[in-house]
Amino acid sequence: MKIVAMAALAALALATAARADSASDFLMTAAKGDNAEIMMGKLAQQKAQSAGVKKFGQTLVTDHTKAKNEVATLATSMSVSMPSDVKPDAQQAYDKLAQTSGAEFDRMFVSHMIEDHQKDIAAFTKEAGAKDGKVSSLAAKQLPTLKKHLAIAQSLQGKNSMSMPQRMQ
Repeated sequence: MKIVAMAALAALALATAARADSASDFLMTAAKGDNAEIMMGKLAQQKAQSAGVKKFGQTLVTDHTKAKNEVATLATSMSVSMPSDVKPDAQQAYDKLAQTSGAEFDRMFVSHMIEDHQKDIAAFTKEAGAKDGKVSSLAAKQLPTLKKHLAIAQSLQGKNSMSMPQRMQ
C-alpha cells in the first residue's frame, strides 16, 4: 500500500513540475511574442503606406508594451527570467518585412498579423483553459486584446483590397 501511495505522490509531483515548466514556458513565449509585436509595430509606423496600418502599428506597440509589463510582473513573482529576444520565425518575418515598403509592406504586414494573432489566440485560449492560477488568468485577461488586434488586421486586409495577401514564407 505504501508503494502505491508513494508512486501516486511521485506522479503528482512530476505532473505539478511539468505544469510549472509549461507555465514558465508560456510566459517566456508570451514575452518573446510581445517583443516581436512591439518590434513589428514600430516597423509598421516607419514603413507603412496606409494610415490605418501605421495606426495599427502604434496600437501594437502600446498594447504589447502593456502586455509585456504584465507578463514581466508575473514572471518575476515566479522567478522566471524575461527574454529580450524574439523567436527565430518572428525575426525572419521582421527581416523580410524590413526589405519592403509601401503597399507591398502593408499587404505583407497585415497578412502576417492575421496569421500571427490567430496562432496567439489559440495558444492563449489553451493556456486560459488550463485554469492553473495566475498564468491562466493572465492568458484569459490578454485574450480580448489579441482578438481586437486580429479584428483590426482583418478589417485592414479588406479595406486595402488585400484579398490575396502575400505569405511571409
